[in-house]
Amino acid sequence: MTLFLQELKRGRKVLLIWSLLVAFFVAVCILVYPEMKNMKADFSNMGAFSSAFGLNQFNFLTFFGFYGVECGMMMTLGGSLYAAFIGINIISKEEYEKTADFLLTQPYSRGKVAFIKFIAMQIQVILFNLLMLIAAIICMIIIKQDFLVREFYLIHMAVVFINMVIASISYSLSCFLRQNGTGIGLGLAVLLYFVYIVGNISNQKELFGKLSPFSLSDTADILTKHVLNGTVIIIWTVVSIVMVCIGLIKYVRKDIY
Repeated sequence: MTLFLQELKRGRKVLLIWSLLVAFFVAVCILVYPEMKNMKADFSNMGAFSSAFGLNQFNFLTFFGFYGVECGMMMTLGGSLYAAFIGINIISKEEYEKTADFLLTQPYSRGKVAFIKFIAMQIQVILFNLLMLIAAIICMIIIKQDFLVREFYLIHMAVVFINMVIASISYSLSCFLRQNGTGIGLGLAVLLYFVYIVGNISNQKELFGKLSPFSLSDTADILTKHVLNGTVIIIWTVVSIVMVCIGLIKYVRKDIY
């Protein structure tokens, strides 16, 4: 429990900074919606942008259409960058900050240390998303927006899942690193998001959708089918578990420093 609380304490400043930053943009997005919904003509023909986010499949100017695309993008990408940042450094920082010797002299096995860090990382991801949820609800109350419970929580469940997947994959890579891997983690998140966008503007959406966890946040699917894509959830849950197991095995066996 001491190590777990220590990890949460070490990460509290980063959590606060990222949460406030992303929450600010989400709040602005929601608060300007009353003005945006009157701009139908400006959104009637947005070319590739419409294809990239599936805007031709639903009414973008309804609140949850707008919220899913604009706010969903901010929470998904912003949250994934945060998840990648903490995940890619949570193990490797003990080596490049030269604190591994002290940590491993504590009454914990390497495997337990790595597992505790993994749980602490995912708790931080959940806390980040909880703050986004609270910020969104407060802003919806301010603009007196009707609340569609199912659609709202499906959007947020998709964001949480994606963030946790990115955190898990970044964590597994961290087990292999000895130096600061922030660039690798952030690059991974951006690459997977780019794959999702490419899939949406190409004729291979089904294929590309399975190659990126970001496809789970597709607002068109959420608002028209009212359910998350089970295939994507299964694929990326398996990928995450396998990657984490590989990372744990590597960390337990590798030489420190």
